[in-house]
Amino acid sequence: MYFIDTNILIRVLTQDDPIQSPQALAFLDRVADGKVSGLVTEGVLVEVIQVLAAKNTYAVDHRVIRERLMPLLTLPNLQIEHRAQQLTALDLFAESRLDYVDCLAIAYAQSMNLDGIVSFDRGLDRHAPGVRFEPEGAGTAGEQEQQPMIESDE
Repeated sequence: MYFIDTNILIRVLTQDDPIQSPQALAFLDRVADGKVSGLVTEGVLVEVIQVLAAKNTYAVDHRVIRERLMPLLTLPNLQIEHRAQQLTALDLFAESRLDYVDCLAIAYAQSMNLDGIVSFDRGLDRHAPGVRFEPEGAGTAGEQEQQPMIESDE
């Protein structure tokens, strides 16, 4: 089994490199034919979708991203980390303006029967009403001022 990196999927999906794109496609053809097997992690899928959707790179429409990824995500010899959640998130992504990570949060919350999603992102409410909750207790009187866990270099 081979770990398949983001750039392999980007080359196949965009066909933007005359040398690397055919090489990447030939490898995925070997996966499709069962000659080798591959692994695509959630992190790779997130990066692929973010790169394709980004306005400063390819600016591909959400529906087109789903359409192009579905044949890859359903290859039998390609192991997809958390495949069910990825497919659910990809469907939501295609029908919304949400970021893919937000779609994944909704997919996980629903599939795992979680109590909800703790987030300040109110955009989630349109697509999963009643699922998002903001943390309580911040800024109440008498609490000591919290120090940031991560400090900027500025």
